[in-house]
Amino acid sequence: MKVKNWQWAVLLLAIGFIAGALIWARAFMTM
Repeated sequence: MKVKNWQWAVLLLAIGFIAGALIWARAFMTM
């Protein structure tokens, strides 16, 4: 169970990081 929770945490962190990078890239392109 602990391993699964750790994997989910890493997955969510990666998704959040990618989403943030895309938002920053889009904001930079529009500016």
